[in-house]
Amino acid sequence: MSAAPADSTHGATPADVQAHPPVPHLFTRHDLVFLGGAAALTAVVMANDAWLTDQLQETEDTPGLSDLAKIVQPLGNPKVVLPISFGLWQLAAHTGHPHLARRAFRVGAAASVAGVITVGLKASIGRSRPEDSPDDPYRFDPFSGNASFPSGHAAIAFASAVALDRETTAGWVPWIVYPAASLVAWSRVHDLKHWSSDVIAGAAIGGWTGWKTEDFLAHRALGVHSEHRTSFHLVPSSHGLQLVAVHRFD
Repeated sequence: MSAAPADSTHGATPADVQAHPPVPHLFTRHDLVFLGGAAALTAVVMANDAWLTDQLQETEDTPGLSDLAKIVQPLGNPKVVLPISFGLWQLAAHTGHPHLARRAFRVGAAASVAGVITVGLKASIGRSRPEDSPDDPYRFDPFSGNASFPSGHAAIAFASAVALDRETTAGWVPWIVYPAASLVAWSRVHDLKHWSSDVIAGAAIGGWTGWKTEDFLAHRALGVHSEHRTSFHLVPSSHGLQLVAVHRFD
């Protein structure tokens, strides 16, 4: 039996329509490379946050930019993205469109996971926003209520973009969703809600969690679960038995 062509996605066929879906590895060496690269890029940008903000503010009077920022920001707002995603999920489920329902749910779930992770990081890092500390991008006060790093809007926008890209077949979709997510990130810096490094980190977190949430939910729909890469064994030792944890990297 072959996969249904109508349910294949741009770049990769979703697991819930594959005849023999691969067993997923939810955390691999590639993830370490991506997260390490994202952390390095964030650090480089953070070292230049003040300069980047100053450069962006020089364009403040450019006609139309403030209006553009207001238009795109809802695309990263959880109060907009989540109700739309889960509303579409319920609508599709109750009107006999199971494939659309599953896909809408996965988009909403990807955005939700990204949002939860960024909320936790914001609270624990406590970075001040540019509008509150314009001359000091390095004000960190954990659990103070400051919530600049990372950008939740950027994370949700990029998680949604990745999920939409993977859930659709049209080749034009990535040409729309990723520039739109980038505009959301730009708008947050433009409005002095975030430093540039905040949106870089948010975009990386959103893109990565969106991809991983898609993998997990699509395979779970078929009852295909991640291989256990970490296992525990009881092995003999001079003192009896010893519990040993083994983690396998492919």
